[in-house]
Amino acid sequence: MLLVLQFPIADLRPFHSQALLNTAPDWRTPQPTQDFVRFFGVMKERYRGGNVVWHDELYFCSSRGALKLPNFSARSLATGSRRDVAFRRVLNDGFGVVRCEIGLDYAVHGLSTTACLDVLKEFFDVPCSVRLPSGTTKQGTLLSLGKDLCQLYEAATRARGAKRRSDLVALGRPCLLVEYSTAELAAVPNMIGSQVTKQGIAYGHVSHSPIRDVVSTWFVQREMQNNMRDTRMALLRLHAEHQALRRVVRALADQKLAPKPQSTESKDLKGFLSRALGHLNKPNRFGVAQQRFVELMNLYEQVAARDDIPLVVANLDRFTAQIGLDLKRFLEDNTAEPVGTGPEFDWKATPEQVEYHLGRLKSQILLDAEWLRSALDKLAPAVCLIRQPNLGMSATGFLIAPNLVITNYHVLSNNGSPSGPLYPTKILADVQLTFQFAKPPNDRTTFALSETPVLWASADLDCILLQVSEDIIAAGIQPVSVGNSAIPADGSGLLILQHPKGESLKISTSPNAVTGVYMASGLIQYISLAEHGSSGAPCFNDDLQLVAVHHAERSKPFGSVREGILFDTIYSKIRKYL
Repeated sequence: MLLVLQFPIADLRPFHSQALLNTAPDWRTPQPTQDFVRFFGVMKERYRGGNVVWHDELYFCSSRGALKLPNFSARSLATGSRRDVAFRRVLNDGFGVVRCEIGLDYAVHGLSTTACLDVLKEFFDVPCSVRLPSGTTKQGTLLSLGKDLCQLYEAATRARGAKRRSDLVALGRPCLLVEYSTAELAAVPNMIGSQVTKQGIAYGHVSHSPIRDVVSTWFVQREMQNNMRDTRMALLRLHAEHQALRRVVRALADQKLAPKPQSTESKDLKGFLSRALGHLNKPNRFGVAQQRFVELMNLYEQVAARDDIPLVVANLDRFTAQIGLDLKRFLEDNTAEPVGTGPEFDWKATPEQVEYHLGRLKSQILLDAEWLRSALDKLAPAVCLIRQPNLGMSATGFLIAPNLVITNYHVLSNNGSPSGPLYPTKILADVQLTFQFAKPPNDRTTFALSETPVLWASADLDCILLQVSEDIIAAGIQPVSVGNSAIPADGSGLLILQHPKGESLKISTSPNAVTGVYMASGLIQYISLAEHGSSGAPCFNDDLQLVAVHHAERSKPFGSVREGILFDTIYSKIRKYL
C-alpha cells in the first residue's frame, strides 16, 4: 500500500518579477544529474517517463537534502510489517505549480479500517527534520513541517541579493493519496465528507491532531485503474494546480499581481493560465489516454471541488471560457477604460464567493441540442434589439405580451441612468425594435413604439414597460411566459439572450453564475457574459424559466461583475397591464 503526502506550493514570483528567482536550474528544461537545487538535491529524470498531459512531470528534484528521516524504522509499529521510503522529491512546472512529495510503501495484508487509520496517523507522525536556510535544522512530525519546507524552497530558489518574498510563495492544503489493492485493504475508512465513486476512488478529508491540519485525501483501488500511475499523477497534479490557481486569482483580485502588459511576467502568467486552464482545448489530442484524463477531471469536480473552494474543475476548457477572457483583458491592457454599463451598484459577494464562482464558472462547449433548440424556438423570437439611430443607442428588450416590451429604464433615460428623466416622446418615436428570430407571415421584424409608448416605468427597479405599435400583433410573435418566473438559487446557472453592442442575437450560458439573490431589494448578482448593449436582456434558468432582467455591469480587478432585477419583483408591479 503506497501512501503519498503532498505539500503543494504556489510560487507567484515568476508572475511578479523574474529578478526574484535564481536562474538555475531552469525547471522548464533542466539538465538531469547536472542541475541541482540548493538545500534539496540533484535534478533527475523519471525512468518511466512523464505524462501525456503534463510533460513537465518528466523531471523532479530529490529532496533528501532538505527533508531527512532520522532513526527511520523499516518496521511499522502500526502494522508490525515492513515499510520503505519510496521517494522524497520536489516537482515544479516552472510556472507557479510546485509540490513537495514523500511516499512510503507499506507491506500490509487484510488491513482493517481501524488499522488503516492507525497507519495514516503513523505516516503523518513520522519523525523528520528540515534544514533551515540559517543552516540549523528543525525537528517535527512529517505533517507539521510543510511550512518549513515551503520557506526552504523559497530560500533555495531565491536570486542572490533578492529580498525574501514569503507572501508570494504560499503553502496550500496538504493532500494524501493512498494507493491500495483489495488484498491490502478490505474497505476505505470513514473520512470527513467521504464520497466513493464507481471508479474505485474515494475522496474526503482527514483531520489530524494535535495540529488539526485538514488533509485532502484520496483512496485509489489499483484493480479499478487501467493505469494506476497515470491516475496517481493526475490526481496529485490536479490538487497542486487547484491550490496554485486559488492563490493566483486571489492575488489578482488583491492586486498583488499586476504585471505590465507585454512583459515577461505577463506572458508567463498568461502561459500559466493557458496551460492550467486550457488542457482540454483539443480534446482529441491525446486519444484514448486523454479520455481517461477527462474522466479524472470530471471525478475531481464531482468530489474534490465540491468540498473546497474550486479553481480546478472537471473540464478546464469549460471552466475558463469567461475567466480566461476577463483575465486576458486584464493582463493585456491594464490601462483600459473600466467596464461600466447601467447604473452603479454595490457588489455584495465576498472574495471567497468570487473565488468559488470564478472556479465553477464554465461556459459549456457540449450543449444539449434539444435544450438549445427549445431555447431558440421558445425564447429567441421574443427578444428584440432596441435602437435609436439618431442617438447611436442600442439595448435589448423582450416581448412579455402581444404588444408589450420590457427593458431597462436607463436605456431610455436622457442621461443613461435611472436618475434622469425619460427621453421626450419625439425621440421615442424614432426607437426601432427588431425581432431577429421572429418569423411573421409578412416577414416584417422591425416595429416602432406606439404613440403612447410608456405604459409603466420605475426608476427604482430600473425597468420600463413599453407599448409597441399595434401592427406587431399581426406578426404573431410568441411572448416570453412571465407567469411562471422563478427565483434562482445561489450557484445556479443563467442563460442570457442579448444583443451585445447592437450586434445579432447572442446566447450566453453560464452554469454556477449566480453569486447572490437579494429578495429585499429585488436584485440578483452574477458573474456571467454580458456586454454593453445587453441592458434589458432576459435571464433564464436551466429550465428556461424567466428569472431576471439584466441591467448593469462593473469592472473589478478579477474581471467584471453583473446585476439584474428579479422578474418576480417586477411582475407584481406590472401584472395589471398584462
